[in-house]
Amino acid sequence: MSCQTVVPLTLGQRIQVLRKQKGFTQAQLAQGLCDPLMIEQTETDIGRPSFTVLNGIAERLEVPFDSFMVDSQHNKECVKLFHQGMKHQQDRDYLSALECFEELVKRPFIGSIPKNDLLVNLAVCYLCSGQPMEATDWFYTALESAYATQDLETVVAVYKFLGHIEFQEQRFEHARRHFDRALALCGRLPEVAEYETTTLLILIGLCHFYMENSKDAMQIYRHAEDICQSDPERTTLCFLQLMLSRVYAKMSKSWEAQLYLEKSVTLLHEIGVIDDERGIRTAWANFLDTCSAPIANACLRSIAEFLDQNGYQVEAGLCYVELANSYLISDQVFPPFHNSEHRGHVELAMDACREAELRLAESVLYLPFVQEIRGRVLVTFPDLDQAAMAIRKAADGFKQQKLSKHWERMMNALSTIYCAQEGNGDTQESIGLTIRAKPELVNVRVLAGFSQRDLARKTGLSSPFLSQLEKGIRNAGPHSAKKICDTLEVDFEDVFELVKP
Repeated sequence: MSCQTVVPLTLGQRIQVLRKQKGFTQAQLAQGLCDPLMIEQTETDIGRPSFTVLNGIAERLEVPFDSFMVDSQHNKECVKLFHQGMKHQQDRDYLSALECFEELVKRPFIGSIPKNDLLVNLAVCYLCSGQPMEATDWFYTALESAYATQDLETVVAVYKFLGHIEFQEQRFEHARRHFDRALALCGRLPEVAEYETTTLLILIGLCHFYMENSKDAMQIYRHAEDICQSDPERTTLCFLQLMLSRVYAKMSKSWEAQLYLEKSVTLLHEIGVIDDERGIRTAWANFLDTCSAPIANACLRSIAEFLDQNGYQVEAGLCYVELANSYLISDQVFPPFHNSEHRGHVELAMDACREAELRLAESVLYLPFVQEIRGRVLVTFPDLDQAAMAIRKAADGFKQQKLSKHWERMMNALSTIYCAQEGNGDTQESIGLTIRAKPELVNVRVLAGFSQRDLARKTGLSSPFLSQLEKGIRNAGPHSAKKICDTLEVDFEDVFELVKP
């Protein structure tokens, strides 16, 4: 009797066998789940259905989902690789994330990895690494997959991404079409927030505005204004009123333009400009968070110029602070411009700081925030001496106004700068972040044979401080964290983490 090698069935072969056992046609199996073509492609191992579709197939065939996992070890490796890619993406290491996602796309289908999520994340990484053409190709691949699996939520998200890419390339008509398609499909989703609809309307209005279709832009903005009148936060309403003012000014309707501008500025100060945690935060930037960085930067600059032209210098200064912050974020998320037509984000951020200082020099309330953003920009050059001077001025201003949280942030930033000047730590990564103790700190201390009192005596820190630090009530400064790590003979990452304040 000859020895025969048993070849395990592929995912598609297994589905085909189970389908025929149940007496289903491909169309019957696909009904309500996906396009019948997707079933055909899956059975021939060409198609890559989403987790939702695969789970639906398992339920319809009345088999455990795990029975689809042909190679569990291979599945575990792929899931691990997917999580690695997601982690790299969160850390803004887009090239490493691309390596993970590209490897997964080449491998046989793994049911526990949502296919559409994989394709979208791959496209986003191409976009953020400065490769818009490759990103566009993968977005269209994700779009085709999402349509085949009736994943309308992904379809809407992809159309928005495509719209942002076209807008960035100043192909406003193409961008408008993508945003229009996303808006039309939003109505077919089971749950759509008003904010999502309003955001798409504003993006469509922006496209009309830049295409010189002022009347269409005005009508869309008025419709969006009606929708968000009931919004208790009123930030989007504030942004819309400013957009309407710009449109009316372009249409030479000065009375309406002035009316909406006054409404927007009044509402801006009613909402409040200073955030307890993040500093200056205007309603305009709150909306622009939903846009790609190039759209946000272009809009903030044009808003600041419009406010300047109409005599609102303080508000223009606030807008320049937001613009400087936006450029700094762009420098972290997107690659710097290298060709001769563009300047680097950090230089543009410094220009925005100078414009903000010119307009807010007499403002005791806002000037410390300008000094803070100036210090953060100087760190990226790096010019640590000038950065420390700017941060110190900001700290003095916050102390004078009794803004204790902001003063504490500045003191932490100063400590970080001083550590960097001594060769300890990465200032650019740490500025604006808070050092928080991990729960593991207690275990590490006990294993090292230290009581709280022993550790306090050894490091020169107080016992109450260490107690509050371990309970998460207080945060550490760079110097105290270094003393603790040196005493316990552990790496910083073992017992501390950097978090956004």
